[in-house]
Amino acid sequence: HSVSQPPPATPQPPLGSSLEQSGPELKTDLVFAGMEARVEDMPELAAKVKAIYEYNILVKGKPAAVWTLDLKNGKGAVYRGHPKGSDKANCIVTIEDDDMFNMAVGQLDPQRAFMTGKLKVKGNLLLMQRLRELLKPPKDSAPSKPESAAAVPSAAMSSVHLKSDAIFESLEKKIANNPDLASTVLTVFQWDIKKDGQLAKQYTLDLKNGKGAVYQGTPKQGKPDCTFIMEDEVLHNIFSGKLDAQRAFMTGKMKITGNVL
Repeated sequence: HSVSQPPPATPQPPLGSSLEQSGPELKTDLVFAGMEARVEDMPELAAKVKAIYEYNILVKGKPAAVWTLDLKNGKGAVYRGHPKGSDKANCIVTIEDDDMFNMAVGQLDPQRAFMTGKLKVKGNLLLMQRLRELLKPPKDSAPSKPESAAAVPSAAMSSVHLKSDAIFESLEKKIANNPDLASTVLTVFQWDIKKDGQLAKQYTLDLKNGKGAVYQGTPKQGKPDCTFIMEDEVLHNIFSGKLDAQRAFMTGKMKITGNVL
């Protein structure tokens, strides 16, 4: 007689059980309820954003729920499950339930979550920018920062030739070919480019006003929403693919102030 017994079978949850309405109580259920209310209040958002977001919510690394934020069809919608019909998500977000909740209540900075790998985004990263409007009410009173660049005369700055000048020339062409970008992204980016530690040049990428614009100097309208500070060489290496942007941020070669997402 064989005495050895077969190992007890691990009970398998029925397929798809985690995605049912009666799934586990998640903190993010509240976040999506809030998002739904916000979408109902802003029926014009779908016409502006023209994108579908899919959220894969994890609990301890395992899929717990899928949500869709449809800002493409009709007046927009928020519902549990994958995008309906033949529509595919333009942006897929994978995040732990706790992290998503903490981000929504302002306990976790989305930029930090992204850079540390807690927030994973597939698809169009710029589309995440529009979501800040949905996740958090806009802050009215941002403390104004002193203009550190004011000490450098702009005439002296514009005459310096940088490797990264070519990057902004190509960005200019890209924007000319995509005039609808500004109405989707609604963000003003500023680059403070250094040469040997000294501020050498500033550029603005305005994806908020009109059809968008790229120009030398600080924003002509309002303040930047997001400022990148780095050496000319670092920016050149990021754009040419020699340096990973996340690595540049983690190692302090690229500094970011404001909201990147």
